Amino acid sequence: MADYGPGAPHGPDMSGQHPPLKDVTGEMSQNEQAIFNYLLKPDDIYTPDGRYWADLGIVERAKFVLSVDAKESKRELANTGRMIKNDPLSPIPWYFRNMVLPGAGLGLEGYVLFSIGNLKPLFQKAFPACWNDFTICSETWTQAVDYLEVIGIIVGQVLVGVLGDWLGRRWGLIQDATIMFLGLVMLVAAWGVTENGWVICYVWSLFIYGIGVGGEYPMTATSGMENAVGSGKVSTREDRMHRGRKVTSAFLMQGWGQFFNQVILILLLLIFHHGSGNDPYSKVAAQWTYRISFAIPAVGTLWLVYYRTYKMKAASKQLLAAKKKAKVTGQYNILT
Repeated sequence: MADYGPGAPHGPDMSGQHPPLKDVTGEMSQNEQAIFNYLLKPDDIYTPDGRYWADLGIVERAKFVLSVDAKESKRELANTGRMIKNDPLSPIPWYFRNMVLPGAGLGLEGYVLFSIGNLKPLFQKAFPACWNDFTICSETWTQAVDYLEVIGIIVGQVLVGVLGDWLGRRWGLIQDATIMFLGLVMLVAAWGVTENGWVICYVWSLFIYGIGVGGEYPMTATSGMENAVGSGKVSTREDRMHRGRKVTSAFLMQGWGQFFNQVILILLLLIFHHGSGNDPYSKVAAQWTYRISFAIPAVGTLWLVYYRTYKMKAASKQLLAAKKKAKVTGQYNILT
């Protein structure tokens, strides 16, 4: 082991032959030193000679990082091979458990937010007087579709910052899913006495949904980081090597949401447009297509509300530990 200077005091010198600041690491056996190295100087962040990876030169640091990554990739490939050998379908539930569930909210909001741009050309074809020529609808309100949801996202990020820190991550996650579900119900049921009234209702429904989406971004990232393996304890190799991948994988669910939105819109349009995807599109076909396309993620978001309410009891464990350490008491600890 590296010489760090005088050791910590480890008992009085009763015999005159036992200096209390003596470095005892040299008296350890090889197995004892291996145990201490495993705990104090893990090989994924320390070199064999005891140097921390961030203290290395640029060239040495690059070699060290590439070596550790190659070793970890080899280990993961071996584990994946064993999983497939034992059960060929086992990687699928592993992916759902570690990637899909943590990013389910982002996948659902990706589906909905990207559908706004996908639906606009359909509305312009089915309702040209409202969405194209603006003879019966306000151009301002039809354009508000593009930015009012962004304003809702900003409001949601501010709102969830307060709730997530004061009451706990779990309540922030529940709030996000509940508001997104409310927004989807409003989108499905949006209507008005006139087409312009329908557009106004549609735009404000997107604003409400955007509030839930705005909270989903920080809550998913924060809970993913705080609830990583070893969080609140001694950092583990799994945590250090794959924490970033877990957060990134959750956000990648947005891509899956966009993909499924396009597939579902195409299928619904074929169903309600008599098997054809070519225009002209009837108003009835457009209305059924867009409403059912929003009703599908509403079911998934309702399940998300249930899952976060009853199956994510430990979502605030790290925040609670921090409050306990800081000796914070009162209603916030109770609610967390």
